[in-house]
Amino acid sequence: MKDNSTKPVVIIMVGLPASGKSTARAAAVNSGASASSYQYSTDDIVERIAAEQNLTYDDAWSVNIKNATA
Repeated sequence: MKDNSTKPVVIIMVGLPASGKSTARAAAVNSGASASSYQYSTDDIVERIAAEQNLTYDDAWSVNIKNATA
């Protein structure tokens, strides 16, 4: 039987706000399952922008989503 443990895996999670995407991501990180993975999260990007602009997450989202969809 062929060993598939070295094959790359891509997991894309999409869902409504507060549906558990970030919670599932945190669980994977805490379990060590993501030791050699790259994770991209829009929450991380919005949090970084909020910190740079001295805004709350909600305010940063409101301001920047308008710019992104204009």
